[in-house]
Amino acid sequence: MKPKTPAVIAEYKKLSDQELVYRYLHRHEDIAFDFLFERYGHLVLGICMKYYTVPIAKEKAEAFFMQLMEGLNKFHTDEDFKLWLYNYINKQCVSDTQTASFVAKNAISRGGTNFTNTEVTDGVLKLIQETLETLNKSERQCIEAFYIKDMTYAQIAEEYKISALEARQYIQSGLQTIKSKSEALKHVKP
Repeated sequence: MKPKTPAVIAEYKKLSDQELVYRYLHRHEDIAFDFLFERYGHLVLGICMKYYTVPIAKEKAEAFFMQLMEGLNKFHTDEDFKLWLYNYINKQCVSDTQTASFVAKNAISRGGTNFTNTEVTDGVLKLIQETLETLNKSERQCIEAFYIKDMTYAQIAEEYKISALEARQYIQSGLQTIKSKSEALKHVKP
């Protein structure tokens, strides 16, 4: 790994996006990825802010950029990197919010929240999606497995190496968090 001396920094700043990707993927130069982040971190955050509130957008932007380390192998050097990155991150956000939206709608239809289907608005779905993002990893995984994958407690237990009782508890705890936030929203007058 090259040290970040002024000469190295000047050299890397002059490199094209394609060359930085090449150096990261084929020469394993982490500094090349650092320069991609420096150039495009704000773009990734901006895309995320279209889908999430600011605190969640910051977390998602960082997480998506870390996922990008593995996703870069899908980039072809004859493509426009900025456009490719925009599409890559946009797809990540859409996929993530669709998952959260599906969980929210499914939880509502199964009676997992305090709302009925007729009371669901974009604001309610956004609140539920944001609440899902704040749940701990085990709660979120179990809720997604139960509501999206339609898995039983036993299947969830086997998948995540926990007991069926723990799976049920994670789901109930996560739903309780969603219910408490949705109940607070119902008391707010528009």
